[in-house]
Amino acid sequence: MIISNVVSFALVFLAPIYYPPTYLPREARLMVLMLPSMHAANMLDIASDVAYGIDLRLSTIYMATLAMVLTIVVAKKTKSKDLY
Repeated sequence: MIISNVVSFALVFLAPIYYPPTYLPREARLMVLMLPSMHAANMLDIASDVAYGIDLRLSTIYMATLAMVLTIVVAKKTKSKDLY
């Protein structure tokens, strides 16, 4: 229970919703780069004109890789006859 609270706290308050990550200390910025919400916000940067300081290609590759890995994990856990 404590671990889930700490993880949810980090996902909520380190997400780039409230402020750009350039305002965070260097160590926290490195941790924020691992959050999928950071890369999703960076991909939406085109519409909002907020500078996150991350290359758009890096965010696109990160999100595509994350989606592929999660799809493989879920596909291995789910059997095809469970879908019917």
